[in-house]
Amino acid sequence: MIKIQPGYCVCYNEYIGNRTKDFSKISLDNLTENKHKGNLSDKAIKRLYNALDWLLIIAKNKTADKLKGPGSFNYKLAMLTLTLPCAQLHDDLYIKKYMLNEFLTIIRKKFNLQNYIWKAEKQQNGSIHFHLIIDKYIFYKDINNVWNNILTTHGYINQYRLNQEKKHEHGFFYDKKISTSWNKSKQLAAYKNGFKTHWSCPTGTTDIHSLKKIKNTRAYLAKYITKNPDVSKACAEYNDKYNQRYNVQYTPPKIQEEIRKEVKKKLSVQGNLWYISQSLSKLKGAIIEVSNAIGKELNWFRAKFKEKVLFKDFCAIYKFSIKDIFKFKFTQIMDLVKNYVYNLRDLFYPPGEPIGSPLGIPLNIFESN
Repeated sequence: MIKIQPGYCVCYNEYIGNRTKDFSKISLDNLTENKHKGNLSDKAIKRLYNALDWLLIIAKNKTADKLKGPGSFNYKLAMLTLTLPCAQLHDDLYIKKYMLNEFLTIIRKKFNLQNYIWKAEKQQNGSIHFHLIIDKYIFYKDINNVWNNILTTHGYINQYRLNQEKKHEHGFFYDKKISTSWNKSKQLAAYKNGFKTHWSCPTGTTDIHSLKKIKNTRAYLAKYITKNPDVSKACAEYNDKYNQRYNVQYTPPKIQEEIRKEVKKKLSVQGNLWYISQSLSKLKGAIIEVSNAIGKELNWFRAKFKEKVLFKDFCAIYKFSIKDIFKFKFTQIMDLVKNYVYNLRDLFYPPGEPIGSPLGIPLNIFESN
C-alpha cells in the first residue's frame, strides 16, 4: 500500500486479520506514558505539521472587504489569538474546559466552523493564551464579542474594570513601560474607548489575522503552533532583575537553578497543549494499493534520491512532498492526491464555490523557508 501525506509518503504491507489483546495493551500503555512535560514531543509536532498542511491544501480561497478603504483581498486561513485582560483567576484546566470549549462550541454552531487547530501557551507573566488556526471568515468584532461575553461570565471583565479604574483614578495615565509596543496616542485612544464603555469591551483580548501579507504562510503558522516555552529567555530576564536588586554582576548557580525551576513551572501549561479538530484529525492521507505504474514512479525516485528514502522494519518512507509529486510529474500518484483533495473539499465545504487553483492544489504553500 501507499499512503500520501503532504510532506512525505509511506509504503507498507497492509495487515489483514484481527489484532491481539497484547497489541491493544501495548498501545494503551504507550498512550498512558505519553504525558507531556511542558514541551511538545517530536510526535506531536509532526501531527500538528501534518494537520496544518492538510488544512492549507483543502481550504478554499476566500474574499473579504478591507476594513480601511475600498477594495477586498483574498486569503485561505486566519490565525486567531485569545488572551485574558487581567491576571489569571483560574487554573489552566478550568479555562480550557469552561471558557475555551464554550468559545469553540459557539463559533462551531454560529459560523459552522469544522476545521481548526489550537495551541495553548503561557505569556511571560504566567497567564495562558491560545492560538487558533481557522479556515472560516468571521468578522473580528463577532469574535471579540463572543470571547468577551465568556470573560464576563467568569469574572475577567469585572477584574479588568477594577484594574483600569484604579490605574486611571486621577485621569488618563500614560504607561511608559509599554510605550515601545503601545505609544501614547494608542494608549489614549484605548483609555477613551474604555471609559466610554465602562471598561466592558476590551479589544486586546482577541487578535485575528487573515495572513494576506504573509509570504510563507506555512512557516508563519507553524512557528506559533509548534514552539515550546522560551525558558532561557525568561530566566535571563529574572537573572538580570536579581543582579540589579542585589547589585551583583553574576547570579549564583544555586539561585539560577531556583529561578529556572520557578520559570519552568510558571510557563508550563496544565493539561493538553494542543488540539486538532476531529475533521482534521481523521485525515489519514490518500491511500491506495501500489500498482505497477506507481511502483515505477517510486523506483525512479529511490534511484535518483537515495538519501531521501528511509527504510524501516515494516515500511519505507519517501521524503517527497505534494509539491514534488507535481514537480516530478508522478502522474499516477498525482491523480490519487487530486481525487483525495477534491473529495475532501466536497465533504468539508458547500458545493458550488470556486476552488481557486486549476489543479486543486495550491503549490505555493510548500515553499522553503
